[in-house]
Formats: sequence, structure tokens, C-alpha cells
Amino acid sequence: MIDSQVVAFTLVAALMTMSPGPDTMLVVRNALRGGRRDGLLTVAGICSGLFVHALLSALGVSAVLMYSATAFTVMKVAGAGYLAWLGIKSLRSAVTGAPAAINSGQSTTGAA
Repeated sequence: MIDSQVVAFTLVAALMTMSPGPDTMLVVRNALRGGRRDGLLTVAGICSGLFVHALLSALGVSAVLMYSATAFTVMKVAGAGYLAWLGIKSLRSAVTGAPAAINSGQSTTGAA
């Protein structure tokens, strides 16, 4: 017989897998904001990140970070530095009025 808990788990896992997450919302936002090209670039970036994470996990880097406090701290500081750089870049573009992303040939003034 099939265990009812296994069936329930399978159904919940399937629903969670099919439901849109933050990456889907990011793709939709960028596609609506910047067009098909920006949407496809977002998809490529998300897939590249997933591939790199899977590759590093397969190579055991995750295990090294889990057991080495020093390596984990270095990774956290590097990540925090990158997020700070992105934040500063966004703030600078908000102050100057220039878009933070690379301009894809579209005018920011609205004139054609």
C-alpha cells in the first residue's frame, strides 16, 4: 500500500515546485519594465546562479563552508560587501536619476 503521508508530501512538494517564487516575479518585472531582452537576461542570470550553486555543492564547497568557520566568515563578508556595493550603486543612480542597469538604447527622457 501507498503511505498517505508520502502522498501528502508529494502533493505539497509538487504544488510548491509549480508555484511562482521571487525569481519568477523578478523575471516578470524585468520583462514588463525592459522588454523581452531584459526578461531573457534575467532568466540567464538566475539559471547561471543556480548552475554555479549546484556545481559548488557537488564539489563539496558547501561542506567546507559548513565545517570551516573562517571560510564561512570570509564568504559572509564577501557577500555583504557585494550587497553593499549594489546598494551604493542603486543609491547613486537614484540621486543622479540615471538608470542603475545598462541602458538598452532606450531614451530615459521619453523622447523618441
